[in-house]
Amino acid sequence: MRPSILIALAFLSVGCFRTWKRDPLPLPPSKLPDPQPPAPIVPASAEEPNRSVPVKPPHFEIPPGSIPALPGLPKPSIPSSIPDSPPLAEPFSDSAEPIHIPLARAKPPVEKAAPGPSTVPEVRKLLDAAIKSYAGVPDYEAKLIRREVVSGKAMQTEELNIAHRKEPFSFYMTVIGDAGKGREMLYVKGQNAGKIIIVTGKGDNVLLGTGKRMELDPESSLLSGKSRNRITEAGMGKMLATIEKYVGQAESGKRPTETVRHLGAIDGIESKIPLTTVEVSLQVGDEPLLPKGGKRTYGFDADKTSASYGLPVQIVTHDDKGKEVEFYSFSGFKLPAKLTDADFSPDRLGGKKK
Repeated sequence: MRPSILIALAFLSVGCFRTWKRDPLPLPPSKLPDPQPPAPIVPASAEEPNRSVPVKPPHFEIPPGSIPALPGLPKPSIPSSIPDSPPLAEPFSDSAEPIHIPLARAKPPVEKAAPGPSTVPEVRKLLDAAIKSYAGVPDYEAKLIRREVVSGKAMQTEELNIAHRKEPFSFYMTVIGDAGKGREMLYVKGQNAGKIIIVTGKGDNVLLGTGKRMELDPESSLLSGKSRNRITEAGMGKMLATIEKYVGQAESGKRPTETVRHLGAIDGIESKIPLTTVEVSLQVGDEPLLPKGGKRTYGFDADKTSASYGLPVQIVTHDDKGKEVEFYSFSGFKLPAKLTDADFSPDRLGGKKK
């Protein structure tokens, strides 16, 4: 072959190669399938009550340019804003039958039982009989069992012999039980410079020991730390006056009548003698030592053969939480006791005089 022909063929091949590299063959255009229309909602007919009704799915409008570009397609335009959520194809109809949710049936109001008849008249009758009986008693002697809670601390149960005279107001007591054994206390209104004379007993004071004689003011903390009540306010007359106060308030409407109740007959806790009991519900402010109130029961001697028949011989007090804070049980009464000045003389006290 001639050299000229070979050179011509080489130039033609190079030209075809350059043309093929510059102008590639176009790809066939891509076409997205058209979205299918939603299924129509077919209402249930009267002849087919149990036929289920299809729910029309929500239709979303696809904003232009939200479809990503495919190879061979021009770059889509991005819309300036995109809706937060697509709207439903059709709003719900107000004509749809409302759904009724059954509400819980309200409970009928509970009717409070009507209060029973007041027992205040019975208490008054019992109290008046006790006041009349005690009015003719000039003095008495008795045995006392007591236990108290003082400043939140439970004291030991004590057994005492007591002697009380109305005029002049005189009170003597001595501990005969093991707890505090030998302690004596004496008070006579208007005598001994108004002091209470004390002789210490077993366990009263480690430093002073037993048999130490002292004279203390009735308001001394040494006394209030041992007992809830003052010796200057002791005696059955004080008990009756306190009951009278609460009964009078109930009768005059100053306190609810149900706070003073006649409970009937019980047996005494210590003495085991039959008692007729009265319960007083103590209100807030009734007594300083019970600032939140509480309950107190008074037991009246119901034994007709007893020397203390008809008189209050047992007192039990509970605080607002039901805790016992006072217990006093009297027994072995001798009344009248025919007490004399010598029975209330400081000379009868043990120990040395100051």
